[in-house]
Amino acid sequence: MQHKVLYTSDIHGNETQYEKLVNYAIKIAADTIIIGGDIAPKRRLAENYIEFQRHFFEHRLPKLLYPLKEKLPDSKLFLIMGNDDCMINLDALEKQDPCLYNLTHGKRISLTKEVDIIGYSYVPITPFGIKDWEKFDLSNVPSNLIEKYENMKRTDYRLNGVKSTSSGWKEFQFSPDMEKQDSIQKDLSDKLFQ
Repeated sequence: MQHKVLYTSDIHGNETQYEKLVNYAIKIAADTIIIGGDIAPKRRLAENYIEFQRHFFEHRLPKLLYPLKEKLPDSKLFLIMGNDDCMINLDALEKQDPCLYNLTHGKRISLTKEVDIIGYSYVPITPFGIKDWEKFDLSNVPSNLIEKYENMKRTDYRLNGVKSTSSGWKEFQFSPDMEKQDSIQKDLSDKLFQ
């Protein structure tokens, strides 16, 4: 039996793109729709960025997605936050109608008898300022990659930035001891990913 999956990401709150996604999912009668991160709009100014995204999650996103559930009530919609989505607003997504979508971060979900998906929002450290969903890549670097990895950290990583909190932005700095304690490599060794 065929199972149609429609995947997209990086919509960044573009309502026209959400409408196109919903219309296309309906057109092809998608069984599963996955929005793989960067759900909310980006703002160039840090002022009100967090609140702006929260408002989108609480008020705009449900209105954009309900037509999908009305036309395809048996379809499953999965969301995961991306590195431009403020982690502090996760609760705004969790409070929405559970029939509308499923959040996937840190979960293994069966799509079919043969296919599971696993949600994982973290990305390697970026040159961007928001650090909510960033971690070091590796805790135990293979000896043949040490030089390349150290160079990458010097040239591609921005180790300072901000994290979202309920009271606004908080300055954040990655430190070398964090690399040994917490990394994407360590997370992926968890039984969830096996």
